Amino acid sequence: MQVRLGRYAALYVALAVGLTLLAVAIETFAGFAVPSSVVSVVPPALAAMLEGSRIARSARAPMPKSQAWREALRMTGVALVINIAMLAIVLALPGSEATLAASALDVVALVMAILMALILLVNRYFLAMGMKNELKRLDRLTR
Repeated sequence: MQVRLGRYAALYVALAVGLTLLAVAIETFAGFAVPSSVVSVVPPALAAMLEGSRIARSARAPMPKSQAWREALRMTGVALVINIAMLAIVLALPGSEATLAASALDVVALVMAILMALILLVNRYFLAMGMKNELKRLDRLTR
């Protein structure tokens, strides 16, 4: 069983855009900022967990650990492409030239590398959690 990368990507983008809009609304109307880690970590976590749940429903067994790491790496590749696309969109907005000039490209690359390492771990953990929780739920239903 493999992760459906298209579904993962769609969930990731929908959650990232939705949480970003929610964070902007909270900051605008409530006057406090939502930590950026929420927008960085929650989308891959939920998307991986939902994919793990789907896989467990189909396979009725946990994925081998080596395959789970491969799938997490594939999902992280998708997240990298999405994050690069989002960065390109943000940099295309008016006034972003000053932001890019203020932060050197090597700093942006370092932050992206750290973010991708974190997303790899999040993907792996939540993929397994989704499978484990779904298998427990299915076990309870069959008793």
